[in-house]
Amino acid sequence: MSSSSPYPSNWKELSLELKKKANWTCQKCGRKCIEPGQKVPEDWTVSKRMAYTLQTHHWDRDPSNSSEDN
Repeated sequence: MSSSSPYPSNWKELSLELKKKANWTCQKCGRKCIEPGQKVPEDWTVSKRMAYTLQTHHWDRDPSNSSEDN
C-alpha cells in the first residue's frame, strides 16, 4: 500500500484475478458481465455498457482488507 492510497500496490492485478475467478459474473446479482476486449452491440448506450462492466468491491467496505473472501 502506498501512503496515499488504502489499496495495495497490486490492486489492479488482484481485482482482475478475482473477476476471472468469478467468470466475469457479479457475485451479488449473478449477471454475466463484459470481459476485456469483448465486443458489445453497437446500439448499447454508455449506461448499458457500464451496467455490464464488472467492478470489484470490498464486502466490508475496507479497501485495506484485500483478503480473497472480502
